[in-house]
Amino acid sequence: MNTDPIEPSGQGGAPWGRSSGLVALVVLAAALRFATLGHWSLWIDEAFTLHDAHDYVPSYPFGYVMTRWAVALFGDGEFALRLLPCLFGVATVAVMALPGANAREAARWRLGALLLSLSPWHVFWSQSARYYAPLAFFVVMAARVIPTSHVTGRGRRLGRWGLAIFAGGLGLTCHPSAAFFLPGVLLYSWSLIGRRARVAWLGFVLAGGAFALLRYGYLVPIHLKYKGQGSPVQFLTSFGFLAGPLMLSVAAYAVVRTLLTRGALAQEEGARMEIALGALSGVIFLAVSFWLFVTGYHAIATLPFLMLLAARGALSTRGWVRHVLVGALILEQLVGLGLYHHSYGMRPRYREAVQVMAENPDAVVYATREEPVAYYRGTGRRVLRDSPDARPLERTTLDEFIGVVASGRSTWLVVHPDDLKGWPQSEADRLLVLMRGRLRYSLPNQLGPKELSLRIYGFN
Repeated sequence: MNTDPIEPSGQGGAPWGRSSGLVALVVLAAALRFATLGHWSLWIDEAFTLHDAHDYVPSYPFGYVMTRWAVALFGDGEFALRLLPCLFGVATVAVMALPGANAREAARWRLGALLLSLSPWHVFWSQSARYYAPLAFFVVMAARVIPTSHVTGRGRRLGRWGLAIFAGGLGLTCHPSAAFFLPGVLLYSWSLIGRRARVAWLGFVLAGGAFALLRYGYLVPIHLKYKGQGSPVQFLTSFGFLAGPLMLSVAAYAVVRTLLTRGALAQEEGARMEIALGALSGVIFLAVSFWLFVTGYHAIATLPFLMLLAARGALSTRGWVRHVLVGALILEQLVGLGLYHHSYGMRPRYREAVQVMAENPDAVVYATREEPVAYYRGTGRRVLRDSPDARPLERTTLDEFIGVVASGRSTWLVVHPDDLKGWPQSEADRLLVLMRGRLRYSLPNQLGPKELSLRIYGFN
């Protein structure tokens, strides 16, 4: 029997081993992601992706280069900008749904793939012109090709290690947070390599961490200036809301059960991989997120492994308990999908805001987040920072805005309420006095871990 976990197991008669199951999961994942791919308004980071892809390429270039190519081929509409991340999102489900070494492993991977295909968090990133969905794909690919003890032959093992390192390197070009997996990779792979190779592998991993710090260290002070604007509770609840409280609870059960079972962690390579790349990396993501004030959204790459842990926990039970847990896990993701669609894809409704302002197209437009507004008003969609189509309302431009309104010129103001929270009270009061009685339209979007409403004020 073929025991290589990335190749067919020969369990074609088992429901989880059939190729039709893989096809069904890929079709489901594609349908959920492509059906509304161009439906939601761009949010601010997507506008940054479009602009920066044609302005400069940051030190993590994968997404920006891909965006530039996609725009050249398909245009700069919402669907085209999100096409490549969407394809990577579907491909991640496909890689997870590949057969395992045996029927039990295949069942776990397929259930994890099903949960991921339904995950609103994964759908969100698959439908965003950002490149965290490709990051998740490369990490999952690397995890699946790392040679386990079942893979024999020096040539095959070296080839698989080379492919795993290559996939991990591509993940690092998607986003620096891929480096947070290095401790987990070291923990998981330590027993998979010979004793003589461990020193070299430790040096390689440490060198990779040093390279990531040297290459991306400039981002640390940028984020540190926002320290104190988040809390541990905020990050935990944000992460829990997105992943699913039940899913995380069942995953935690799987971790505890594995750790308390004598010899299980040493013998079960799959469990070791899931705990190292899911639980450990998830904790690192959340810790660094709080330290650098980076939202829990960036931990998306750990989600497939947490889904695998949840699948392990549910499938380790028996009888009606197993059926209830599996059904409840699926239902939780379905409810999350419903909330995702009910909350406009968890995005501010910038397209609708610009449609409201179309009744006075010659007015000056200010916005607390001007780039998405400029995208929908834009004559030059690839130049969104400092665009003439929308001016920024910031503390430094408050006097300018007040002067324009005082001059009698028609003006629109689009406010993202959260953006005023960090203003000094005196400046916030000046703006609030000016806005009183000027609200023309409200686009509420209260559902989710963030305040996503937009308010549109008209002057003169």
